[in-house]
Amino acid sequence: MRSVDHNHHLLAIIMALLAALSFGVSTPLTRLAFEAGIPILETIAIRTVFLTVFFAIILIATGQVSFPPRDAIGTFILQLISTALISFGYITSVQFISIGQAVIIFFTFPVVILLISPMIEGHRVSLRRIIISLLAFVGLIIAIGPQFGQVNLFGIALASLSVIGGTLQYFTGRSLRDHMQPMAIIYWVNLFIVPMSFAAAVWVRAAEPVIFTTSIGWVNWLILLSVSLTYVAGYFFLMSALSFAPASIVAPYSNTEPLVAILAAFVLIGQTMQVNQYIGGALVLAALMLGTLTGRKPA
Repeated sequence: MRSVDHNHHLLAIIMALLAALSFGVSTPLTRLAFEAGIPILETIAIRTVFLTVFFAIILIATGQVSFPPRDAIGTFILQLISTALISFGYITSVQFISIGQAVIIFFTFPVVILLISPMIEGHRVSLRRIIISLLAFVGLIIAIGPQFGQVNLFGIALASLSVIGGTLQYFTGRSLRDHMQPMAIIYWVNLFIVPMSFAAAVWVRAAEPVIFTTSIGWVNWLILLSVSLTYVAGYFFLMSALSFAPASIVAPYSNTEPLVAILAAFVLIGQTMQVNQYIGGALVLAALMLGTLTGRKPA
């Protein structure tokens, strides 16, 4: 039985890393779209539409279309809220605080998960796992290198909401897996997010979205397609990871996402790497390697 659990946990780690890779690449692609004149909220709306249509086709083709069961409605609503908090709280916060500040605040959620998981999952979190997660988080702080000289409290509040969203998303995703397939969870959550995304885009611009009023060109549509594909992959891998292991095991590996984003930004838009980013990245990788090498021990 322990061997089966270990194999499931290993699959969860692989899926979590693939999710971090996909979401991390999506970040500089979103920046490319923004530099091309497409507001971030509109990019969010487009990728959400793409994901919803994509998974609707798969669900229909495989005959797996199913509504959230009645006994899971409450959990589904929490998953919807958590996704909205991440999509809008985290992204919107960068308008008021630096990206580095927003990233550092948002990625405290794996540590929050470790702290509250004993109450929710009914187990004891080992000191080893806490140290590994904290080591990865310290590496993340060094890699991002934020400057907290000027703090906008509204931006901090928005980013803090995304921490709640990230924590809720992991626990509710794990719980929903007992009632629904990951693809069905993804589909129904994002189906509700679609109108919210377009409403937010219209509210911010006080006009029709750019994508409806101008010709943005095939290159920009290609960028939007790339953003959408990486978003679809990231979301699917994340939900799959949570189907193999509890949130407390999956969450720490999300700390690799910003590091992937830094590397992808260097490759895609020419952002240079600083010494602190190499040092921070090495700490995160060391923490992940330590977690893998000791993964056979009971948590």
